[in-house]
Amino acid sequence: MMAIRDRCSTVVKIQAAESGMTGLREAVILDRVGPADYFQAHPYAPDLELPLPYHVADHKEWDEQFPSHPLSLVRGALRRIGPTVVLDDGFKTLPPFGAAQPEPVSPTRRGWFRRGR
Repeated sequence: MMAIRDRCSTVVKIQAAESGMTGLREAVILDRVGPADYFQAHPYAPDLELPLPYHVADHKEWDEQFPSHPLSLVRGALRRIGPTVVLDDGFKTLPPFGAAQPEPVSPTRRGWFRRGR
């Protein structure tokens, strides 16, 4: 069976713990820009009937003013390690999403599991 990218994945996961007083970055930025400019349409889904929550406090322009905020820390780590991430050639050469779909795999029959016998 041919492997394709929509049957496997690769993940680079970076996390930063949030501790102490939470919401400070958001509160300060809301105060600076005002409620009318704080909430915006989500850039990945601007036309949803029920919009996804999104606010300008997540923008990277605020990272310098809040260097210990988890979002600032994660973005900094991504800037540092992003250029060093290398995909295995085996993954890079897989057909992309939407390529010809492989034949469906029939479930393996389990000899030890029989109903009604």
